[in-house]
Amino acid sequence: MNTNDVLNKLIAEIERLYDIAREASYNGEIEGEMTAYDKILSFITSLQQEQDMGEVSDGYHTFNELYYYRMLYNAAFFNLLPKDMVHKSKRHHTGEECFGGGWFIVMANLPTGQVSNHYELKDWDLFRVPEKEFADEWDGHTPQEAAERIHKYLLQEQPEVNLEKEIDNYLAPIMAWQIQEEPFTSMENIARHFYKLGLNAREK
Repeated sequence: MNTNDVLNKLIAEIERLYDIAREASYNGEIEGEMTAYDKILSFITSLQQEQDMGEVSDGYHTFNELYYYRMLYNAAFFNLLPKDMVHKSKRHHTGEECFGGGWFIVMANLPTGQVSNHYELKDWDLFRVPEKEFADEWDGHTPQEAAERIHKYLLQEQPEVNLEKEIDNYLAPIMAWQIQEEPFTSMENIARHFYKLGLNAREK
């Protein structure tokens, strides 16, 4: 059942129950009007139980899919930011665990302002950013303000990226435990290392 089906079903049932309540009111049957009201609440409750809101769809994507995409895009973006601009923590600046535990916060202090999001701990490793014991103090930004700050940041002229340097900075530390014989000093070496890794993985 998609969003339109749920709404149409809800509207039709509320209109039917409203007619019952109105007729009961005209007849002086206050008890009947309250019963109709209770039925409306009961119907809404049954809809909530029947339809997992995370699976509500616009016909293309469910809420669950969109939240998942958002988290992946967020991780990809934050992982490319300078390390002194972004961090993650399992505790807010007050020292309290995020949402009582099981969650963490990722926060970036962009030139255009602070932005942040919360995610479940199962997604902790997707964010390859510095960890802090306590997150920076939240500046009170709303989701709309955070979106505007990211939008402004993206419109700014960005410095050119040295691809080879970025690979050295990000991939070398990750792969160093597997490759000891020679450093990542050139694109040729990097390609050769990944070729070796592919052969090793195939043999396993």
